[in-house]
Amino acid sequence: MLDIDHFKKINDTYGHEAGDKLLIEMANRFENILREGDTVARIGGDEFVFLLVGITKIEEYELAIKRILHTIAQPMTFNKDIVTLTASIGVTMYEGDDKNADTLLRHADQAMYEAKQKGKNCYYLFDAKKNTYSETITKKIKRIEQALINNELVLFYQPKVNLRTGKAFGQIGRASCRE
Repeated sequence: MLDIDHFKKINDTYGHEAGDKLLIEMANRFENILREGDTVARIGGDEFVFLLVGITKIEEYELAIKRILHTIAQPMTFNKDIVTLTASIGVTMYEGDDKNADTLLRHADQAMYEAKQKGKNCYYLFDAKKNTYSETITKKIKRIEQALINNELVLFYQPKVNLRTGKAFGQIGRASCRE
């Protein structure tokens, strides 16, 4: 899944007609670099989905992604201004992500978000293990939020005690405590 970086800025600066022309130009460029059997579709806004068939090695998908990024980076002219674009790409592979089409799209979208978080103009390969960890953390956070809403939490104070002297020590709000 591919999202054109800073597309909104093109629309805001040059107008929606220029943005539409950019999308048409990108679709034509993508069509020109695809291999036989590959597919590209615009799924909304400035997002495109690629289905690249027959890729069995990481080197092959990396080469395809680099070809796509290079194609996007070819300059375009808007009102006599030369503009160079970038994109963020999320990748998932069917063999490593043995799921249905909806799940594959969701995973590619999650990977694209990771690429954007990494600074844009790059790609990110979906990591099923990281996703499972992330889902677990998200569930735990939602459960804590629900417990706060339902007033299910109770706070208990447990002082730090020096076992030799029996004295309590430490202060709330300090990172270090003294005996």
